[in-house]
This record gives sequence, structure tokens and C-alpha cells, in this order.
Amino acid sequence: MCEEILIKGLAPNPEDRFACIDEFDTALAKVINEINRRQMSFTEAAIDAERQFSGWRENNEKLYQVLAKNDEHIRMKLKDSDDEAEYYIEDLLDRLAEKDCCHAILTGDGGVGKTTTCMRILDVYKNQNKQFIYIPLREYNAVSHTLKRHINGVFKIDSDSDYKHMTEEENIVLLLDGFNEIAEYKDQFELLKELDTLRKNKYMQIIITSRDLNEITKPATIGFSKLTFEPVTNAFIDEWLEIA
Repeated sequence: MCEEILIKGLAPNPEDRFACIDEFDTALAKVINEINRRQMSFTEAAIDAERQFSGWRENNEKLYQVLAKNDEHIRMKLKDSDDEAEYYIEDLLDRLAEKDCCHAILTGDGGVGKTTTCMRILDVYKNQNKQFIYIPLREYNAVSHTLKRHINGVFKIDSDSDYKHMTEEENIVLLLDGFNEIAEYKDQFELLKELDTLRKNKYMQIIITSRDLNEITKPATIGFSKLTFEPVTNAFIDEWLEIA
């Protein structure tokens, strides 16, 4: 936007420049308004993610107290199915960012802590320069709940150019919770098509949780690290019981 104003203002041919100072002021005002609008959108998105976390914490305060201790013996751990590397939730995004692919699919049995992991990521990284979008997939369908529509709603975007800028130029972490809860294969397929486009964007990081990867999804998971939750330790259980 600013570049266009500079190019026009410094055009070699006088006929290609702004006709008068008022035309220049109008163009500059549009840029300032757009910058302010996007800053407000970022703020609202951060509040939205914070509201998600606050609601979860209110309902899971004792669990949060255990996690917040960040004790090495009670931290939740994941293991990479390809190279056996171990990851703690508290440094998950940074560790993934060091790899060729920064995206991951986190799998584990019901109740192992997949939603808790999403909330923990929000808590740990909330003060960093990242925009978080958390989407529980249990009610997802490809007709009304496309990722594009959700992202547009969170950031108050109303044009394709704004959506392109947001998803390609801003640091967005997309937390998609419960892929296995999407009932229809056709809806899974449409979601994966969107993800195949978004995962190629330089500043986008995608984290998906699921109980397992069924056969229809496996070909589409190329480009994602596959991490599995390690069993909860006795130390974690003891700490939980003490607080509870």
C-alpha cells in the first residue's frame, strides 16, 4: 500500500503522479485507515484466543495449576513417530519451527490431553508475536465451517486480498482440535484441501489433534510431523491427586 503511493508520487512522468495535494492526502488517509483496521483485527483475534483459554481454565483450574508448575517430571510429552525425538508442549512450536516442516499432527487416545495441549500452547505462547486461531472440529462441516470463513470472521476480513495477505504474511498458529470428530469423509477431504494450501505459507503454523489417522487422511499428512502423546507419568498423577 505505501509502496504504491511512493511509486505514484515519484513517477518519472509528471502525468502519472498525483494531480494535487488533496489526491495525495486521500490516498495516504486510506493507507492509515487500513493499517488501523488491521491493528484492531489483530487485537480482536488475540482477545478471541485469550477468551478461549480463559474459558477452558475456568473449567479446569486444578489441571491448570499442575501444568503451570512446568516441572520436568510432570510435563506432558510427545514423541515423533519418524525419528523418535521427544517434545514437551512448552517448547513444541519453537522445536517444530527449527525443522523443514513446522506443522504437526498430535495423536493419542481419548482423554490423553489433546484439547489440554491446545490450551497449554495458547497459555505458553500468548505473549509472543503470534496470532492464534483455535477451532474445535466436532461441529465442522465443509459447507458452513470452512477455514477461510472462520479466519475471515476472526480477523474481520471481507475481501480475498485481505485473506491472502493475512494467511501469507502474518504469523498465524492454527490449532485444529479433534480431526477424528469430523463425521463425514467428504468434510475431512475438503478441510485437508484447504490445509494443503495453507501449510505452504511461510508464516503459517498448523497443529492438528486427532485420536488416529485413518487411511483417507494419511496421503494428505505429507508435510506434517506425526507426534504421539506419551503415557501420563505417575508423578503427574500424584501431583494431580495432591491438588485435587
